[in-house]
Amino acid sequence: MQPAPSEPFAFPGFLPLRLHPHDAFAHLDLVTRMRELVDDIGSGRFADEWEAERDAGYPRLEALRAKAVSPEILAFEADLRKRLGEGAVV
Repeated sequence: MQPAPSEPFAFPGFLPLRLHPHDAFAHLDLVTRMRELVDDIGSGRFADEWEAERDAGYPRLEALRAKAVSPEILAFEADLRKRLGEGAVV
């Protein structure tokens, strides 16, 4: 059965899509979080955190990538790099 036009669209394996993008994030306090991020940039905490991450060999970044990127995307990227070369700009 198809959802009614006023209901969120749903696709297997995906989060429901709303007709208006605001609906998907209305439950989040984005203003507070954005202010925190801007404060971190302004104070230098953001740069300090990423300098430390770089100095450690990017362990948190690699863990986040491994968690977020599917094997299919990794295979596609590897194939593309093999075909175009490591330095290719797509």
